Amino acid sequence: MSKFVGFTGRLQLDWGDFSQAISNQGTTVNAGKYAFTLSPINWVDGDVSVYIPAMTFTDGVSIPSWLWMILPRWGDISTIAGILHDFLLDGILDEKPALGFEKRSTVDRTFRKALIVLGVARWRAYVAWIGVRMNSICYETFGWPPQRSELMQRLMKEGTGNASI
Repeated sequence: MSKFVGFTGRLQLDWGDFSQAISNQGTTVNAGKYAFTLSPINWVDGDVSVYIPAMTFTDGVSIPSWLWMILPRWGDISTIAGILHDFLLDGILDEKPALGFEKRSTVDRTFRKALIVLGVARWRAYVAWIGVRMNSICYETFGWPPQRSELMQRLMKEGTGNASI
């Protein structure tokens, strides 16, 4: 039984030019809000392993904007935990959840654990977890925000740009 908990792989993102693609659909977004991974990442928690393939769509850390001063959407060590959360959540929304991650609450708890493993202060990890739980509860209760998978499908139709970091 492995006791390792953490990420393997190298985080590389392609920011593309999604703002134009979505604007054409009648929705305005800020450039730099969405990205695709360029290389695979793996989350390992003991005997549980989640493989996140290249070209995984993400919107960074999905917490309410008023919490970004505590945990920014992008550019923080927490970004990779946000990508894990997005990947696992997309599996649920597409009705193809990863084994052991069938519930949003489990995915949200895994996000919190990943933040702590990455070295984010516990209090910040718990505040961010409350933020994602709020989003999950709003979605489960009111159907808001819209399913990320629908947005991802629209963006992939339009293609990505060549701007990468």
